[in-house]
Amino acid sequence: MLPADFPPSSTVYSYYRKWQRKGVWEKLNHTLRGQVRALIR
Repeated sequence: MLPADFPPSSTVYSYYRKWQRKGVWEKLNHTLRGQVRALIR
């Protein structure tokens, strides 16, 4: 269910898994959470 201008879902999933294994999503979530908490204060 990706937009038409995205690459094939297998390519997107491959990148997602690679980034997940490297901890990219965890780091991104941590960074964004910190920024949101700073804005709320």
